[in-house]
Amino acid sequence: RVWTDLQMPKAGQGHHFFTANAHKAITNRRDHDLSSAVDSGVGNPIYRHERAEIMLKKQAKYHLGQIVRHRKHPFRGVIFDVDAMFANTDEWYNAIPEDSRPLKDQPYYHLLAENEQSFYVAYVSEQNLVADHSGEPVDHPDLDDMFGPFENGHYPHQLQLN
Repeated sequence: RVWTDLQMPKAGQGHHFFTANAHKAITNRRDHDLSSAVDSGVGNPIYRHERAEIMLKKQAKYHLGQIVRHRKHPFRGVIFDVDAMFANTDEWYNAIPEDSRPLKDQPYYHLLAENEQSFYVAYVSEQNLVADHSGEPVDHPDLDDMFGPFENGHYPHQLQLN
């Protein structure tokens, strides 16, 4: 496997499709993480109300429906969700080589991603993304479940947000 701040599928594994169950699992994990204490990275625990306050102060650089590229790896995708700070498991984070680990205290994006071999869902830190200005649409098969038709370089969100 190739590990950076995301887990990429191995070549030849076929397509990794986003489903409503996958989105529910991501949401449930995030909600669980918000109700638990997390480590701020400097030894001070941040509890639920403090984390919510931090989230209100964060501003994401990219927006829902925007097409982005990874800085280091050859894939791009459409943003379908944003976490104000790292909200995945410690196991997932610790599997990234230490010299490649992104900071936790920054926005993390959920992407409907594609590379030359497959489609999948990626979780990527803001520091490892750049805007895609190619003007080309993304071909991920689950885009129609969440977004309207590609227009003016992005995808308009069509799901009701909570």
